[in-house]
Amino acid sequence: MPTRRNSSSTLSFLAVLVAAVLLAATMAHALSADVKIQPAKGEPATLAVAADQPWKSALALDAQSIVSVTLRDASAFTHFQVLATPASARGAAATVLIPAALARGGKNVLQLSLNAFDAKSGEYELGVGASNRQTHETAYLPLGRAAWTFAPVSVPAAIQSFWTPQPPIEHVFRAEEPSPNMFLAGTFALAMIAPWVVLVPMWLLTANPMPVRWTTSGTAFLACIAAFMALASLYWTHLNLVQTLPLAAVLTAVTVPTGVAALRGLAARSEEGKRK
Repeated sequence: MPTRRNSSSTLSFLAVLVAAVLLAATMAHALSADVKIQPAKGEPATLAVAADQPWKSALALDAQSIVSVTLRDASAFTHFQVLATPASARGAAATVLIPAALARGGKNVLQLSLNAFDAKSGEYELGVGASNRQTHETAYLPLGRAAWTFAPVSVPAAIQSFWTPQPPIEHVFRAEEPSPNMFLAGTFALAMIAPWVVLVPMWLLTANPMPVRWTTSGTAFLACIAAFMALASLYWTHLNLVQTLPLAAVLTAVTVPTGVAALRGLAARSEEGKRK
């Protein structure tokens, strides 16, 4: 029986020892830090921060402030991030990263690049997140609250004017060319029609008028020629080139076949006259 009691006591002692070692290891991995703050205005300060003792007052920080965080008991971690959560918006979705880098020659000394922290002015809850990618161990050290003042970057006036809305570009159309003098236009139109006033009666009064005028195709052909002359007169007095070309294309499509038919009819009549 004493042997069993001794073995039970030994096992209990070993269990307590293992639990104490595990607890000590866990406590060793609990982060703490010394935060050195050099504000743009005011005296520098050094704050000791533990997991359950963040700084209580909201420190005033801006882009010119110098902040370094010296982590203690951080040998179990390999990666660190400085997180900022707006005091008015809780949750992971509202958390943003503050650019930070390990200081040269200082192990686990984070230097915050506040001049690259592009965020709105307001109060933020700051904290350091640590992780080990091999053991997948993580820890979070709340630093406390800071009142961040964002100073807008001054942009040169030339760049501002380039990105601002530009005045509208109003297109100025060229003034229309003046219409030709109506008196001159009418005079030249009458001069163009005058030969027909003489030629048509002379053709009708000839002893042997052209047989083409008595055929349907011949009459249509002469009507097309007269239509062309009328179109030329309208182009000279009222129409422009864009309005005249479609009309001329339609008259051409009618004049060509009627002219061919009129010439064929004239040739046929000439052959009949020779036979007689």
